[in-house]
Amino acid sequence: MIRTVNLPCEPAEAYSVLTDPIRLAAWLNVTSATTGIDIFHVFEVVEKKTDPAWQVRGVVVHYETDRQIQVEARETDHAPKGPLTFTIEPEGERAVLQIEWEQRFILPLVERMIDPQSVIRLELISQKLRKGKAFYPNSTCAEHPSPA
Repeated sequence: MIRTVNLPCEPAEAYSVLTDPIRLAAWLNVTSATTGIDIFHVFEVVEKKTDPAWQVRGVVVHYETDRQIQVEARETDHAPKGPLTFTIEPEGERAVLQIEWEQRFILPLVERMIDPQSVIRLELISQKLRKGKAFYPNSTCAEHPSPA
């Protein structure tokens, strides 16, 4: 299956959010996230606040900086694996995110990524990045200087 979403940021900003666990968790408003760009780096998004709770976990098997991340994903340790690919393409000064997947358990993650509220959260994170400010998801959106 394939879904696309127009993102309110540049491709490099979108990629940096996808590869930063704090920003990814804030963007998707989930319980926790683990991500990175190294081959065989763990990729995990967990949401325990919804009913039913859900999770997508796996490892990064390929990446192209600022463009694509491919994950071998599964729902639990012993569940069947399936591909999950995030491809970021430029469209003017903004980005389009294409999400490809096969396994049904990935759908809650995809729905969260294309949700209008998530797009608004991503725009706030992106604005902070452009201003050189850190984004603290549990703050009252106050301006905080980025840690050195």
